[in-house]
Amino acid sequence: TCFVITNKEHLEQLEGYDRIVTWGSMVSEYITRLNGYTHYMLPHPSGLNRLLNNPMYVKSKLDGCKRYLEE
Repeated sequence: TCFVITNKEHLEQLEGYDRIVTWGSMVSEYITRLNGYTHYMLPHPSGLNRLLNNPMYVKSKLDGCKRYLEE
């Protein structure tokens, strides 16, 4: 299930999930600031994110996400 978190009421939808993955640092910081949920941050999939031009970086982030989801 995927949804956009826009306010505190939406955070109630996160309760009951044992793993949360965010896209981008803004969402990651928002979740941390608002409720401190443990989560894994993937880089924002923007064409401006030059880190995504590096296949090794992408692989390391996806491998880290896989490990997080399998914990």
